[in-house]
Amino acid sequence: MTKYDEMIFAKAIENLFVIGIIDKETKLTNDIGMKVCDMPIDCRYATSLIYSGISNSKFNCVNEILAIVSMLSVNNLFYQRVNPEHIMKAKQSKGMIEGDHLTLLSIFKIFKSIKNKNMKLNFCKEMYLNYQTMKEVEKIND
Repeated sequence: MTKYDEMIFAKAIENLFVIGIIDKETKLTNDIGMKVCDMPIDCRYATSLIYSGISNSKFNCVNEILAIVSMLSVNNLFYQRVNPEHIMKAKQSKGMIEGDHLTLLSIFKIFKSIKNKNMKLNFCKEMYLNYQTMKEVEKIND
C-alpha cells in the first residue's frame, strides 16, 4: 500500500467515524452503523436518511431527504449536451436561493405533482431534464 493509499484509507475511516458509522475501535455503531449497512445506498445518503427521522422524530424531514437522495442517486439527471448556462437558468427559475439540494427538492416536487405524462415531458424539456431519469428518480423515491 502506498502512502497515498494509506492517506485515502485514513480519511475514509475518519469520515465513517465523524458520521457515526464506526466507533473509536473502528467497530460498527449499534445506532447508526448497523442501520447504514442495511441500506443499499451510499453511506452518506443512508446516514442523512437516518438522521432525518427514520429512527426518531428529531428532524422529521424524511420525505424531503428521501427526495433529495433519490435525485442524487441517478446519473445524467440533466441533459449533458445542453449549454450549461441554459441549465443554470432553468434551475434558477424553479430553484431555491438556499442551495442546490433544495433546488433538486423543488424540481422533484414539481415533477411529482404533475399527473399528465405530456405535461411531465414538457416540464422535463423546459428544465433540460432527462424524462427517463426522472421516472427512475420516482421509482427510487417510492
